[in-house]
Amino acid sequence: MALQALGFSDSQQLLGDRYIECSQRIDKNTFSFQAYKFIHKVKPLAGYPTKAGGFAKDVFSIGGDQGTHMDSPLHFIKGGRSVDKFTLKELIAHGAVVDVTAKVEMNSDYMLTIDDVKAWENKYGRIRDNSLVVMKTGWNKHFGKGYAKYTGTDAKGGFHFPGFSPKLADWLIKERKVVGVGLDTPSLDNGPSKDY
Repeated sequence: MALQALGFSDSQQLLGDRYIECSQRIDKNTFSFQAYKFIHKVKPLAGYPTKAGGFAKDVFSIGGDQGTHMDSPLHFIKGGRSVDKFTLKELIAHGAVVDVTAKVEMNSDYMLTIDDVKAWENKYGRIRDNSLVVMKTGWNKHFGKGYAKYTGTDAKGGFHFPGFSPKLADWLIKERKVVGVGLDTPSLDNGPSKDY
């Protein structure tokens, strides 16, 4: 596919040379906050299987926010853009992966801070405008191991998992002009958050 079809000029190159696959398998154990469970059925069509042919058709039903996904502004903002309104060019960005796995091992409710990001910048350089900042927590090891494990649900029903601090979120927008953030947990806020 020509770069022009992707929204790039002839002189632009795709950004960077390292791509990280971060998708998770979607199946009956896939996490969902709501009651949207993964349903998979195989429907035989046209008499499948027969000597004359026919075929099987897989039918899936899942919540739109299950597994690895992108939340659009519409997810929380009335009148916000939906995912299909973004161009491919908008969905390709430089990335900064801030690894706080060791801190999360000591505190499952850990929140990424401005200091964490500044420490990353001291090592790798200032985060470019229009970048994506990813918080690597190691929480992905709980994915697919059930609702209680992935949410860190305690005996009282409270959640415990890491997330972005609100101060950092504001700072990333105002001081680094990021286009998005990401992480490997059920939500951008940490589990105990009450205000989201």
